[in-house]
Amino acid sequence: MHFPSENHRRELHSVPEFVRVTLAKGRDQREPTVLVKSSTITLKYLSRLATTRFVAAHTPEGWLLYGLRIYDHSEHPAFIWSVAGSADELRALKAMAAGEATYFFLFNEVPVNVAWAPWKSEGDTAILSRLAAGAKLPDRDPPPAVMADFIERLFGNDAEALPRYLSPEFGILPWSEIHTTYITNSMEPSPLSLFAEDEGGQQEELCHWLTDTIQPEGTWRSPQLVTPSKTRELTDFLLSHDYGAFLIESKALSLLQRDPLPDRSRLASRVIKHMAKATRQLTAAIRHLKNGELITDLKGNALEINREQPPHAIILVPDLNLLHDEEQFGPAYLVDFLDATRAFLHILDPMELFRVVQAAAMIKERGRTITLIEALDSYLVQRFETALTIATPDFDVILRIGDERDASSPAG
Repeated sequence: MHFPSENHRRELHSVPEFVRVTLAKGRDQREPTVLVKSSTITLKYLSRLATTRFVAAHTPEGWLLYGLRIYDHSEHPAFIWSVAGSADELRALKAMAAGEATYFFLFNEVPVNVAWAPWKSEGDTAILSRLAAGAKLPDRDPPPAVMADFIERLFGNDAEALPRYLSPEFGILPWSEIHTTYITNSMEPSPLSLFAEDEGGQQEELCHWLTDTIQPEGTWRSPQLVTPSKTRELTDFLLSHDYGAFLIESKALSLLQRDPLPDRSRLASRVIKHMAKATRQLTAAIRHLKNGELITDLKGNALEINREQPPHAIILVPDLNLLHDEEQFGPAYLVDFLDATRAFLHILDPMELFRVVQAAAMIKERGRTITLIEALDSYLVQRFETALTIATPDFDVILRIGDERDASSPAG
C-alpha cells in the first residue's frame, strides 16, 4: 500500500483524476512510483486491458506533460495526465528511463489505494530521459484549453512530428489487490475491492463510504418498506433531517465478468436502461414516503424520516461521461420528475458524489450553526439549479469559497 505525502494527499482529494510520478520510499531505497487516480470504471479498464501506454512530451512552453493512454474506447481512448511540477517528478522520470523498477498504485474516487503492480519502462527510453532532463517547471497553472489543444495534437495526425516518449503497449500487469474495510457509524464493516465479482455491491460500498458521515447515525443502507403483505427494500440508501430526506439508487455495470472487456462506447445504452429503472424505483419510493408507510432499518427499527419537505432523489451511475451526449436526461427530465414527485432529481457518479459531499463539508466548516446534512441539502439545491441550464447530466460543479462563485462546466 502507498501512503501519499501531504501534497499528494491534497491532490488526491482535490482533482477527479491524475497521474503523478514520484520517488517514494520503498523497502530499501526510493523507487519510481506512479500514482493513478481515476474512476473505478477506468481503473478496471486500466488493470484488465493489455493496451495501455505511458506517454511523455514537451508542451510548447517546455513543460513536461506525461500520463497514461488507456485504449478503452475505439475512437476516444482515455488519457490521464499531469504536468511535471517538481524536481522530484523529473528525478523519478529519469530513474524510470534508466530502467529502475517502477510501481503503479491505483486510487479510486474515495480516494483509497485499491491495487498496485510492478512495471518497467521499455522502448526508446533515451527519449524519456532527454525529455525529463530538458523540461521546465511551470510558473503558473497550465491553462486547461491550451492543454486540451496540445493533447489533441499529441495524438493527432501530426503526432509523429512532436518529440515524445510512447512506451510499447504493456500487457496486463500482475496486479495485487489491496483490501480496505471501513467501519460504518452503525459499526458494520464496509469492504472495498476493485476486482470483486459483485460490482453492484462494490458501487454501493463506495456510496456508503462517501455518505456515512452525513448524519450522526450513519446512512441507512437498504431501508425496508413494511406493508401488511410483505417487507421489501425501499431504496439503496436513505438519509433524513428536519428539512427533507435523501434517497439514493445505485446502478452499476458488470464489466469484469465479460471477456474481453466491452468497448466503452457500448456502455451508454446499458446505463440508459438503468436510468429508466432507477427513476421508476425512486418515484415509487417517494410515493411510499408521502403515504406515511412504515420504513425500518435492516434490524426492524422504525426510521424517523421527514416526509413533508421536498426530498432529494439521487441516481448513482458508474461514470457521468457515459451520459455525455444523452440530452434526454437533461433539464426537461429533471423538471418532469419534479412535477411528478415534488422531489429534486440528481444524476451523479461516485466522483461527483465525493465532490458534492466535500463541498458540503467546506460549507459546514465555515458556517456557525449549519450541520453537514443541512449544508448538503442547500448545496444540492444549488446544483439542481445549475443542472437546469446544462443539456446533459455530464458536468462538474466546483465550489469556491470566498470572493469566487460556484463554477460549473460540462465535463470533457
